[in-house]
Amino acid sequence: MPNKNEHNGSPQFDFSRLSWKDGKALDLARAKISKGAATGDPEMLQAGFDEMEAYFAKVIEYVPQDWLVSDAPDNLRWDDPDSFNWLLGYRAEDLIIAMGEAQQERKKK
Repeated sequence: MPNKNEHNGSPQFDFSRLSWKDGKALDLARAKISKGAATGDPEMLQAGFDEMEAYFAKVIEYVPQDWLVSDAPDNLRWDDPDSFNWLLGYRAEDLIIAMGEAQQERKKK
């Protein structure tokens, strides 16, 4: 796992393990979240969030400690989807934005 001092407080991503199938899975997860929210279906919402966290676990290598709740363990593994449950609530959206920005930067190379 990368050392937190190497990243200047920014999440780190590795998109080299993503396939077309993974991209489709993310789109489906987003659709489930949207539909679950619109219809008030908590099971669909949970399924969408679970699938999104599985996607995160494939690409996120590092999340700054200050993006986590104060009682988060120090030994979180970002390849474990359950680790994302330790994110501060408002940082989840920040993480999605940072991931999108990192993907855009990768496309420029």
